[in-house]
Amino acid sequence: VPTNIIPANDFKLHIAVYNTDGTLYMDDYSDNCFSVVLVKEECQSNCKKNSDSQTIKPEITQPSSIDIPYKNGTLLKSKNGKQVYFVDEEKLRPINSLQTFKNHGFKVKDVKNIASNEMEKYEIDDQALLPYPDGTLLKVNGKIYFVQDEKLRYISSFKIFRAHNFKIKNVINVANNIIDEYEMGENLLPYASGTLLKVANRLYFVQGDELKYISSLKAFKNLKRKNIIVVAPKAIEEYEEGEPLK
Repeated sequence: VPTNIIPANDFKLHIAVYNTDGTLYMDDYSDNCFSVVLVKEECQSNCKKNSDSQTIKPEITQPSSIDIPYKNGTLLKSKNGKQVYFVDEEKLRPINSLQTFKNHGFKVKDVKNIASNEMEKYEIDDQALLPYPDGTLLKVNGKIYFVQDEKLRYISSFKIFRAHNFKIKNVINVANNIIDEYEMGENLLPYASGTLLKVANRLYFVQGDELKYISSLKAFKNLKRKNIIVVAPKAIEEYEEGEPLK
């Protein structure tokens, strides 16, 4: 790690000479590193190259976090406002109720109060944060749904429920208006990711909504799975076929 640290504003943005010395340029009013450069000396445009250096125009660029300072998952609130937002793909998604805030496991201490001009760097998303996060089990009118990719996937049988290792104690009863906020996805498929299925003489690995044929003993051993479920061809008709595991 270079120990020779020079403030960025001491560096003239014209022509510099670089060699194998290691100098870390830093912003002198914060801890943001702009770039790591190899520096020998500064010179004017008439300086000459020598055997161990080359003359170039420095490209000192600020990290993208300067423009969009907060990463996905950050909770933000303007110092002058009350609305809390969730940063998602460089957009702000409003959190429209305290219950939604709690359902996602957020903590008040994690909300960052920032200046209005900082908030203006973001686009406000039309889609508010949905009431429950991915991975939640919701029950309404006797039907149980699994939240995945912000969609509801209907669990059509208790056999499928058990195959995914779900627990009844984790099912949340909700009103119709909660369900109405979600888009409906495809029914949840019969077997969970990571399951090994034997169909006739072929062995498959379940990954999401795909079946991946296990084409070699090496691939099988790499999975480090012991339990294999024997099923009829009809049981896998709803799955897409993925790339074989080799």
